Amino acid sequence: MNYLLFLGKFVAPTATALAAMAGVASYLMERKEIRKEQKKLAVDKVRNSLKILRDESQFLTSYLGKDDLNSPIFLATSEIRAEINKRLVGGIGAKVTPAVFLDHLEKNNVIYFCILAGWQNSIFTRKIERSIENIKKVEPSLKGKFSVIGDLGKFMAIFIQKKFSPSMYFPFWKEAVQNIPDQSIPFQEMLDAFENELLKLTFQHFRGNNYHKMVDSFNIFLNTLTLVLLKIKNYDVLYQLSKEHSPNVNLNLVKDLSSSLNLKYSAEEYDSITFALLKELSDKQIELENALDSLEQDIVDNVDRTIFDNYKQARDNVLKDIESFIIKDDEREKEANKIFKKRFETNHEIDNNNQEQ
Repeated sequence: MNYLLFLGKFVAPTATALAAMAGVASYLMERKEIRKEQKKLAVDKVRNSLKILRDESQFLTSYLGKDDLNSPIFLATSEIRAEINKRLVGGIGAKVTPAVFLDHLEKNNVIYFCILAGWQNSIFTRKIERSIENIKKVEPSLKGKFSVIGDLGKFMAIFIQKKFSPSMYFPFWKEAVQNIPDQSIPFQEMLDAFENELLKLTFQHFRGNNYHKMVDSFNIFLNTLTLVLLKIKNYDVLYQLSKEHSPNVNLNLVKDLSSSLNLKYSAEEYDSITFALLKELSDKQIELENALDSLEQDIVDNVDRTIFDNYKQARDNVLKDIESFIIKDDEREKEANKIFKKRFETNHEIDNNNQEQ
């Protein structure tokens, strides 16, 4: 009896201790599984952001990176033509000369309202805006050493937002009319001729300034870099990259503009922002190289070598091209945008005064 009592006193605490140890082990295993799942969710979020950035970059380039008159971005001219037809048809006569047509476009700034409305009405413009907004939304998910990719994606989005805008037509609409042969022709033929000339002049300007090459170069760079990362199967590597510190590129203008990716027409839209963006990117080239070097050092042992070599070539090309992308300030663009701003604001003042009276 005493033996059993002794044994009971010994076994009970031992069983309790074992149960406690088992509980602790179970808790630790559960915590480990939770951390593993959290890590997987974090990496999946990064991977999804990289995929979206890659897809949207490819989409924008299919629209904007072509040296081709049929590039969808230029098809907004047909919507501008439709707006002119809506406002002038029936009030300009069956036949019209270029001089009379020009006079009607200038009256009450009709042409500027037609350009703005036509741009907004274009289905291609709306698709571009959605794509840019998608890039903006994923950028905050790219943290740690992925942040340099988010910065570059955001730069590309803002460059496109600011450069591919209604203002691209402002310097050329008058010349488009002046290029039409000086004769009286049916109004619809005049619209056809105007649309063709506006499309041609705008395209030549963009090709001359290599805007399409800018977009295409960045697309190749972002695509190959994101593909390199998406091919990495080791979740621990990707998770660690998202947590580690990265050299800061400090694209301050990009940061300032990131909250205003929209179609509002403020003064900032027309103060050569694209030139300032390109200049800042050039000035930050050393920081950009450091951030990319830091990322590459951590992935080089876990990547597909062929794709990584392709990425390195794309990186060399885009860094080399940055200098050639520093487009000289186009005085014609600046002057056209000043005229628009002055006329547009004057017209709004007149409207406001009329409403008050």
